[in-house]
Amino acid sequence: MENFKNRLIEVLKGEMPGEGAQLLMAPTFRKEELLRRDFSMEVKKSAVLLLFNPFAEELSVILTKRSSRLKVHRGQVSLPGGRVDAEDIDCKATALRETWEEIGISSNQIEVIGQLSNLYIPPTNFDVAVVVGFLKKEPVFQISLDEVEEVVEVPLSQLMNPSNIKSKVFYKSTSGQDRYAPYYDVMGLEIWGATAMIISELLIIIKPFYTEA
Repeated sequence: MENFKNRLIEVLKGEMPGEGAQLLMAPTFRKEELLRRDFSMEVKKSAVLLLFNPFAEELSVILTKRSSRLKVHRGQVSLPGGRVDAEDIDCKATALRETWEEIGISSNQIEVIGQLSNLYIPPTNFDVAVVVGFLKKEPVFQISLDEVEEVVEVPLSQLMNPSNIKSKVFYKSTSGQDRYAPYYDVMGLEIWGATAMIISELLIIIKPFYTEA
């Protein structure tokens, strides 16, 4: 496990595969949206934490199922995170603060080891920074029910299994067109959209040394 973490730290110091890796798990219409992007618009900043739990039975990624009380993306699987606040000194601070607020894991329980590529989300005009970290101790989650319905720890092996990648229509466009998207079908969850795109880049960079984890 320690060898895996050290290898990942070294990889994160280099150049990331970026958009090409993210688009492997993007909805079919995402490329069209990116081509229409208006670069004159000021983007909104946010950050998420891709957090590993090395204390589980096997190395896992901590995800959340969003609360049904939320106005947008209710019930979807996501990474802890949210919009950058004025008091946040950087994206790392945002990701750690949001993780504490959503699932009760404080910054002193997390070792931040680097970042993946930022992810731009056209429909909301958000630029998402992806901070990567490892838990320092076995977690005790304290969920904010206003934001999170449950915490799900997904074994990395299930995400790495290509047979768990599927595709389906998630919704229709305003003109009635079917909107397909690939997704990770794991543990009874459908991980798609921005979260799947972030995971896609992660899996590509760890593939050469994952078996050593």
